[in-house]
Order: sequence, then C-alpha cells, then structure tokens
Amino acid sequence: TGHYVGLEHGDQPTAAMVAQYVGPGRAREQPVRVNGVSWSAYSSSNNDLGLVSTRGTTTTLVVGHEVSPGELAAFIGSLRRPG
Repeated sequence: TGHYVGLEHGDQPTAAMVAQYVGPGRAREQPVRVNGVSWSAYSSSNNDLGLVSTRGTTTTLVVGHEVSPGELAAFIGSLRRPG
C-alpha cells in the first residue's frame, strides 16, 4: 500500500530492531555499502527492506516498503550527522 522510508535509531540490538521494524519472514541479504560503510540488509515477506548499521551501542535502521537497496542507500547517503 504505497512506498515509504523510515528511520529508527536507538540502543536496541540489531536483531530486536530488525524483528520489530522489518516484518515477518525476514531473510538476510547482501550487505550494502553507503559512503564507504557496510550496512547489513534484511528483507521481509511483505516487501520491506531494512538496512542496519551499528556504531558502539547505537543501532541505526533505515526501513522501506517496496523500495530497492539503491533507493535506501541514496536516502542514507543524503543524511547528515548532527553536530
């Protein structure tokens, strides 16, 4: 029911965030590189795709519905770090 992209950021472990936001029937996919950083990729049976990066104890997950890995990578590449 439409395309979307969402961003989740917190101290949850990767597995917990993927389970919560990527959806049912998850499968690990090939990693995606964004600006020299490797992001783990997960897909679901309901056409969700999540890219995950962990830095220290902080996990960042970008999830999209009916989007390609390239589209999510472009979104991530457009973000700027605060400060």
